[in-house]
Order: sequence, then structure tokens, then C-alpha cells
Amino acid sequence: MEIIETKRHRLRRWQESDAASLYEYAKDPRVGPNAGWAPHASLAESQDVITIFQEANDGYAIVDKATERVIGSFGFHDRRPRWTRERYEGQSNGIE
Repeated sequence: MEIIETKRHRLRRWQESDAASLYEYAKDPRVGPNAGWAPHASLAESQDVITIFQEANDGYAIVDKATERVIGSFGFHDRRPRWTRERYEGQSNGIE
């Protein structure tokens, strides 16, 4: 899978340019622990995570088409499902 588009979202592989968007939601202490990982402590950590995803060919960014910002992530692997920034919850994003 390279890119899937819905009315509001684009699901695609991670890009280095996504680091700031990833850090914006991954530093939130309400996000990471629910998915089994600690909140990101720095932009550099988010950059490292993207590199790991790219090298493993694992993980996809969920991009809000209206803002072009990453709002969450997912992957096809044996880990707990993860979701998004709190402000996007309750908007039926998970079922689109």
C-alpha cells in the first residue's frame, strides 16, 4: 500500500518532513501511553521514530487533507492499535 485517500484523509508512508506534526501529537501525555509508548521528549525523538518506520518499511501516517498535517498513525503489525490527537477524536475518523 502506498497511498489511500478518503474524503478527509490521506494514508501514506512516513516522510522526514512529518517530524514536526508527529512531535506535536506524540508529546501529548494522553496519546503515547494509551498506545504503549512514552510521550516523545523532543523533535529529534520524533525524527528518529520516523527513521525507524522508514527503515522497517512499517507504519503509515494519517494526514488531514484540509491542513496537510499528520494527525495519527497506524501499522500492520502485532502491536496495539493506536490512534490520534485528542481533538480529532469523536469525529468518526476511525471508521472512514
